Amino acid sequence: VIDLAHNLGNPLRAAARALALQPEPPEAHTARAVYYFFVRGDLTDALREDEAALDLAPSNAQTLRRTAQAEQALGRWGAAIAHLEQAARLDPLDARASEVLGEAELRSRHDVAAQRALDRALTLKPTNLAAIDQRMMVALAQGDLAGARAVLRAVPPSVDSASLVAYLGEYFDLGWALDSADARFLLTVGPDAFNGDRGAWGLVLAQQYNLRGDEHHARAYAHTARAAYETQLKAAPD
Repeated sequence: VIDLAHNLGNPLRAAARALALQPEPPEAHTARAVYYFFVRGDLTDALREDEAALDLAPSNAQTLRRTAQAEQALGRWGAAIAHLEQAARLDPLDARASEVLGEAELRSRHDVAAQRALDRALTLKPTNLAAIDQRMMVALAQGDLAGARAVLRAVPPSVDSASLVAYLGEYFDLGWALDSADARFLLTVGPDAFNGDRGAWGLVLAQQYNLRGDEHHARAYAHTARAAYETQLKAAPD
């Protein structure tokens, strides 16, 4: 179905053709769910297609995760967590399954369950930046700044330091939680550490300089971020 979508250039048309060729394959429903979710922004139709795929493939961990994504977007956290728990049980060696479960538990204020899932994710893949970020958030949600920094000290040396501090600065805005050495290092990284996104880079550095009381640099990087985002909006106004 994915190859068909690439060839036809329209995932919805590709999914319809797949359903015509083979009635009710779960992958076709998944393709339509992805289209409704990411292209149309129609969460209700996305969930309907995900649920149709799940009815046909109830033991598919990826389908369970997709369904949970739509459920979370609709605020159905209990159902989402149940599906993510099932996905993690079906594929206990999948670090991604544990990571997304941990994030859902974190956002639901289930700190103990979130910590358990994210610790498992990091045991399976210690270099997972999203799991590191969220595991720090679990500690911070409990008021444990030292514990959050301990998570960073446990990160393997194979992880690129610039990418790590950039990720933490951008996602959950955790630049404030870095120790002094990491905070200084964050001020030295360039847009490359943010996948070339000058908007994200400028905004994170503006935040960092603002925390330091350096209004001059905070304003300069904020202007950089604004200009970059204005350019992005011209290319993608929606």
